[in-house]
Amino acid sequence: MEQTYRIDAELSGIMPELSKEEYKELESSLLEDGFKGAPIIVWKQEGIIVDGHNRYSICRKHDIPYEVQELNFDSRDDVVQWMIRAQLGRRNLSSLQKIEIAERFRPLFRKKAKENQIKAGKEYGNGGTKLTENLPQALDENIKKERNPTVNKELSEIAGVSEKTYTMGKKILDSQDEDLIREVKAKEKSISGAYKELVSKDVPKSNDTIEVIDTAKGENKVEDNALSDMLSGIQKRYEEYLTVFQEDIKWLSAMEFYQNDEEVTGKVYSDLQNCLEKFKSISDMIQGMSIDEFGGISIEK
Repeated sequence: MEQTYRIDAELSGIMPELSKEEYKELESSLLEDGFKGAPIIVWKQEGIIVDGHNRYSICRKHDIPYEVQELNFDSRDDVVQWMIRAQLGRRNLSSLQKIEIAERFRPLFRKKAKENQIKAGKEYGNGGTKLTENLPQALDENIKKERNPTVNKELSEIAGVSEKTYTMGKKILDSQDEDLIREVKAKEKSISGAYKELVSKDVPKSNDTIEVIDTAKGENKVEDNALSDMLSGIQKRYEEYLTVFQEDIKWLSAMEFYQNDEEVTGKVYSDLQNCLEKFKSISDMIQGMSIDEFGGISIEK
């Protein structure tokens, strides 16, 4: 009896789904030319296909002979890493496409970062919770640990781009601007150029729709709504920035920092707290702003 293998929905979902046209072309090719190219890769211990899902399904459907190669993997995480690395290595991909593929690693690295935080918390004697509370104690004891790279740093190495390029690329992908994403993938625009274009869209332009106000002559109506909407947008963004920034500071304050071979955790921790306090002060000031009767901005003390 012919050996059958399983298709795992979670693992097969890691690979980009073929369009209907692409699937039909693959099916036609297999029917006309038979099975060619690399063998279908199977996770030996589990009998799960990790590469060649579509070819396997089509060959089974039409009784087309196919070739299989079984590989040993220690865990699902190892399988996922193999699948994504294989995908990155087999095509002539643009940098943004590589970043998009590498992003599928993010859950794995977040999981690893969380495990590292819990481990660090246990070393500090608090069971892995409220890490920042015991940071001074850890510093006093001069606990030395290898600096943990950021998730973006690790993912950028997988994608083969700089961390800065990776961060800009992720911003582009997260924007869901389909036209912009398509242009960058097609190499019609650079990642840096597209990023600048994207950021410029978020910057409010104070003179877009606001008329010059002359209340004495009564020639123009005071466009309070336009000004208020603009200010409200700024206040909302700063409120969101502060919420995210506080979480970032909390996470960073639980880590160790090194500059070359010198530990600089204490200084970085102090700088982060000072930066947070300044950010809070600026945010409070912005939240106290309002449009006055003359179309200016008044600040509540």
